[in-house]
Amino acid sequence: MDRALIFLIVFSFSFSSLLGQTPTKEQLLKRKASQIVKYDSGTAQANQYFLRMDFSGSKILNPREHEAHLGKKIERIELYYTNFQISDSFQQSGLNGKRLDELEKLIPGVYKQTGISWHFIGQKGAKTPEEAATYFHGFVITYRDVPFMERSTEILMMDSVSKALEVIKDTVEGIECRNITKTRKKWTGSYLPKSGKKLEKGIRYKRRGLWNRKREYMTLAKTTTICDTSWGVSGSLSGFTYVSDTTVMQVLERKMKDWKKAVIVTDVTGSMYPYIVQLQVWMRLNFHLTDCRHFVFFNDGDKKYDGSKRVGKVGGIYSGKASSYSAMEVLCKRAMAGGYGGDGQENDIEAMLEAQKKFRECNEIVLIADNYAPVRDMALLKDLKIPVHVILCGTASGYVNVEYLEIAYKTGGSVHTIEEDIENMTKLSEGSVIEIMGQLYKINKGKFVAVKGT
Repeated sequence: MDRALIFLIVFSFSFSSLLGQTPTKEQLLKRKASQIVKYDSGTAQANQYFLRMDFSGSKILNPREHEAHLGKKIERIELYYTNFQISDSFQQSGLNGKRLDELEKLIPGVYKQTGISWHFIGQKGAKTPEEAATYFHGFVITYRDVPFMERSTEILMMDSVSKALEVIKDTVEGIECRNITKTRKKWTGSYLPKSGKKLEKGIRYKRRGLWNRKREYMTLAKTTTICDTSWGVSGSLSGFTYVSDTTVMQVLERKMKDWKKAVIVTDVTGSMYPYIVQLQVWMRLNFHLTDCRHFVFFNDGDKKYDGSKRVGKVGGIYSGKASSYSAMEVLCKRAMAGGYGGDGQENDIEAMLEAQKKFRECNEIVLIADNYAPVRDMALLKDLKIPVHVILCGTASGYVNVEYLEIAYKTGGSVHTIEEDIENMTKLSEGSVIEIMGQLYKINKGKFVAVKGT
């Protein structure tokens, strides 16, 4: 009899988005860019390569790097640049346009390829031309090693998952739990006095001051309980494999017991397929144990042309109260079949407003979100009146989309990654600093900005 650790089971295919419309260069240049302090090219994944450029140049310095990866299916293209400007008359969009032209010369027809997720990332840490020159400039290309599949095929694969889970769901053989404790230092936001007497009295300062005071740190210990559930399986689970990013399953296992009256809102655009399957697996095995019965799935417009999408009226939202797991699965598949995204932005808040309006008996929202997708409708955030708990999918590189931090903060919710739970955000205020994925973020004028640790 085969055995499987069900909390780590994920289907062996990893898929990205199938774009309804291929973007033009002009459309790409109008997109909203994400902002970080500095990109660390040392965090590159095995399925990525770099096309490097100079700080102020557009020529690709290492074109042979792409030649070494010919035949790979491109999944994501990220353009990194620095925000620092030598001249006030300089226009970043002009230089980025030239860089896109050079990319098309190297990869003819790149703008006609479907399935590519495009992202622009500005680096704001550089303060001088010399410092900016040390930053990475150019394209990070992420490719897919597994066969590319259509959305219809993804749904068929989900059917296979469901059938396999039907075999094992009621055959628990045993549960083994273990505690893993991790400690880390966290800055309290205060600085320590130089005087020992003041230190004993508990005096702290908000600024480093002329005396170059040291930061005060607290040691945090976090204990995570991981339970490996053994299931007796009479069928085969050869379609499953273990993967490192089990964010959705891990967070639901840790936190779903605390979210008793929540509606789950899930991005089902193409890039989210691995996480949709995780939701499917967890709900199939826990539906009878949880009170959660309300679901909203959104696909950013039901294949609507990108140029016709208007904030608050994008559509592609499927909602319902499920009396059974099967009902939830049918609703999810309807949303997936209806559309698969388009441009990089998603209508997260429009979907959450639908949840808030339709399910008044629910007092909080669990948002399963694509960390790399800019939120199309942040202007509507003020209309959300209940807490949003954001499960961030795709944080392995360390990058965190600050828009999701802002959503959680302004609604009194929380943010969750595969290992971290950033809670009690209602206690934060202007100037507060939090740490997530090893990066510090400060609230500045109501928004989160990445800051350097000192």
